[in-house]
Amino acid sequence: MRPFAAVQPLMRRVNNEDRWDFVGSCFRLWSPNQYITAAHCIQDAKPDQLKVFNVFPNGDFRCKNILRHPAADIAVIQIEGNVPKEYERFSITDKCDFGYPIHCFGYADDRMLTLCADNARVIGGIIQRQFVYNDGTYISPAFELSAPIPKGTSGGPAFLADDPQFAIGVAIASIQSQIVVSQLEYHEENGHCEKETISEITRYGVILNFGAKNIKAWLEDNLGGGKNNV
Repeated sequence: MRPFAAVQPLMRRVNNEDRWDFVGSCFRLWSPNQYITAAHCIQDAKPDQLKVFNVFPNGDFRCKNILRHPAADIAVIQIEGNVPKEYERFSITDKCDFGYPIHCFGYADDRMLTLCADNARVIGGIIQRQFVYNDGTYISPAFELSAPIPKGTSGGPAFLADDPQFAIGVAIASIQSQIVVSQLEYHEENGHCEKETISEITRYGVILNFGAKNIKAWLEDNLGGGKNNV
């Protein structure tokens, strides 16, 4: 599996302008003309506002339909036409447990760079736990990754580091943990007291879990082209 051949930037047309903004990453599973992304990347976009960036000279892939999961942070984009054979597809696996080494791949949101290899990122970490991630809009069965997910790589795949053809989910967010290391109090006159707190903040990645029953069933119901699971 070659990440650059399996993951593409996702673009959204700016309202009332002839301009497209980069909004996240996307990739394919077993369906030849449907891309997976994070639902928050596209938000309320209509099909004619989305396209998948194509590095080959025959034009970008315009979206003709969008399928959004009713609860979780995942969506399927159906495109017009055919994807060149140079692009690859992932298989999925639910064989993932605590401590597994995982890689994520996507295009970081760096306005100073063009959409090319210069701003693509491989993020590596291990699975630390399973949990339900609720960001106030989406409720997603998830893995916690030991490394944070940079902005822009949301919607990209998370896959087994030692067998990268197998995806375990979609990179969707970063969260942080804060631990108070020390706390000092300064007493002043007239009853005023100042406090100084030193905290240690650690950021982790969030990966939507393909192996969760409600996600796996939804993918099987909404992706054409047969099934490709292990």
